[in-house]
Amino acid sequence: MLAKAALKNDKRAPGHGVRKKRGNMLSEMDYKILESLRNDSRESYRRIARRLKVHPATVIRRVREMEKGGLIAGFGVKLDYQKMGYEFMGLVEIYAESGHVREVEQHLRAHAGVVELWDVTGDVDMITLIACKTRQEFNKVIKSLSRQPHVERTVTNVVLDVIKKEWEFAPG
Repeated sequence: MLAKAALKNDKRAPGHGVRKKRGNMLSEMDYKILESLRNDSRESYRRIARRLKVHPATVIRRVREMEKGGLIAGFGVKLDYQKMGYEFMGLVEIYAESGHVREVEQHLRAHAGVVELWDVTGDVDMITLIACKTRQEFNKVIKSLSRQPHVERTVTNVVLDVIKKEWEFAPG
């Protein structure tokens, strides 16, 4: 009971309340919590709460709500593929035979070398990010992708340098 009363009366920072925008939008406080976790997912809820001038229970509750709603899909490490030795990276545009896009996606999802796979609009059916440690492995993966069942053709774009990483995106 005391914890609920403390949460209800916690007025130490703007944006802390249940003041949600229309639909499934996030509050200012939610964005601040996400920014903290994006920068360091190991940071304690107590430290985040102290910086945001709210009770730790507020941070805990909001994080749990965002997890339950699927907004936070999990916590993990940020990998730098280049520093791990994956020097050869490419974005491969994949064109699938009509009516076989989902089937091709399922094959590629389990393919070694595929880091990410996106279903996209436009002329191409999907785009994949591949990462390999050697030029020979890169060559083998690219040729293997083009030989997958129901793949009509592929177009490979070699990544020269990664300028911005996914985890650097700051929503809000």
